[in-house]
Amino acid sequence: EWVRSLREHTEQQIVVSGYRVDENDKPGGGGLMIFAAQDYDSAEAFVKNDPLIKNECVDYQLNRWIPETGDISLE
Repeated sequence: EWVRSLREHTEQQIVVSGYRVDENDKPGGGGLMIFAAQDYDSAEAFVKNDPLIKNECVDYQLNRWIPETGDISLE
């Protein structure tokens, strides 16, 4: 719901999220969120605003990603 509301109410927010699944499309391996941020501190502030993280429902790992090849762009 949180990600959906971001996408609906903020045109500038680029965010995609979903669940990781196994070879049978069964969820349970965690989730993945890809979003654009100005810098690491901004990204961390954004992530810590996620209700699942705020309420300590999930653990998270924040990584910066630098696209090298392909046609996916977060700019």
